Amino acid sequence: MSILHGVMQSKSIGILLCILVGIALLAAWSAKATQASITHDEAGTYFNHVLADRSFWDCRTDPACWQDANNHLLNTALASITVSWLGPSPLALRLPNLLFFVMYLAGVLILLRSVAHSTIACVAGFALLCLNPYVLDFFALARGYGMGLGCMMASLGLAWLYVRDPERLRWLSLAFAFAVLAVFANLTYVAYFAALSGAVAVMVLARPRSGRSGRAFWRGVLLTALIPLLAAVMLFFYFYHPVGLLVQGGEFQYGAGSLWDTWLEFARNSLYGRDYFGPGTFTVAAVVSGLICLLSIGYGLLRGARKIETKFAFFSALVAGGLILFFLLNYWIMGAQFPSGRKTIILYPAMALVVFAALRRAVHPRLFAGIGLGLSLLLLLHVVNVFSLRSFREWWYDASTKDMVYDLAEISETNERPVTLATEWIFFPATQFYVDTQNLPVELIRTGREVSSDAAATYYYVHPEHVQTLSPAYVVAAEYNGRVLMRQAEPD
Repeated sequence: MSILHGVMQSKSIGILLCILVGIALLAAWSAKATQASITHDEAGTYFNHVLADRSFWDCRTDPACWQDANNHLLNTALASITVSWLGPSPLALRLPNLLFFVMYLAGVLILLRSVAHSTIACVAGFALLCLNPYVLDFFALARGYGMGLGCMMASLGLAWLYVRDPERLRWLSLAFAFAVLAVFANLTYVAYFAALSGAVAVMVLARPRSGRSGRAFWRGVLLTALIPLLAAVMLFFYFYHPVGLLVQGGEFQYGAGSLWDTWLEFARNSLYGRDYFGPGTFTVAAVVSGLICLLSIGYGLLRGARKIETKFAFFSALVAGGLILFFLLNYWIMGAQFPSGRKTIILYPAMALVVFAALRRAVHPRLFAGIGLGLSLLLLLHVVNVFSLRSFREWWYDASTKDMVYDLAEISETNERPVTLATEWIFFPATQFYVDTQNLPVELIRTGREVSSDAAATYYYVHPEHVQTLSPAYVVAAEYNGRVLMRQAEPD
């Protein structure tokens, strides 16, 4: 028993376990990045931005960079580099995001090494911060969302190092450097930048003066404030014109109508659409997890920053509460919508962190051990249950596009001339990616948004609801996980 007790209380063993599980997750989602079909948005980024080869600086004023919100600057810049080195392939496009998963894991480990004092605490914290399959998917996609998460977590870890040791301003400088990178990864992360700025401001003002004069104290405050202020000026200088273009294009009109809708959608996606306990699963999960997050934020804020034991809970509550406040103010003042779909993942690191921080302080150690181990096991089982090498929840419709186009290429190779293919508009970018980059013998025909049997194509790839539209001119040739490949009917 003494040996087991020693193992459970050893932080180094806990960190080692986290590293091993992190390596396993990286391997699994690296395989997914290699095997899963390219998606609509990734292909759009490749054709509209990676191939355009515009410079990072030119995009500050070039309207072509901001025809829509698909151009996630950091992703485009890094994907352009990997594609130039490795050639156009799904893995080449997605490789930068896999590297940012390593950054995310590093941020998690920085925090756990600092605040977790046992194996159980390390495992529980890691499970809360990392075992979400919906979030993990974004590290295997060529989009800016995973990069934003990686930068956010690295920033949180470095900001906490500064909060622990306020004399080391380099940690704060690095924290805001990563916060700025998160905004370049995806504009949604300006919410995190604002929340971090507010949290740091409160932590600095709440710091004991320790015998310093009022002048010395405020001199330190002003010096600290220069870091987020300079970062904010840089972001404003770069994004003022692009944001104006996106506003003109109506790109900020989309979203959820309330914060509850945001959280409900995130809960549904985190469960990967699996209603484990029946039709009310998602609502119950959203209510329970939402209440836990709000109680954790309240606990952290009430405990304050005076004691080192509660400082982490207070800091985590400031960041999580700051995010919520930002979205509320953005809605009330600017009339903007709340995050929806993939943008909801910005809430994940902050909410997971504040729950972990509250649990480890508010709950009896034995109860925390039981909750931590039970929750870790459930989250791991959920990840294993929903994991798929071939599909992403957010872009489920493109799961079989790769298989479909390669099957047609095989058919085409046996014909005297390439087969012609029309697709529903949503499948066209991913289909074109494979045809163009792999030189497949398939001739694509653009049809626009309308599905019509008048298309002069040998084959047509659509959702099932369009089968009747194309009949009797087309007949079903094959089915791909709910999508349908139709072939021109033979003349009577």
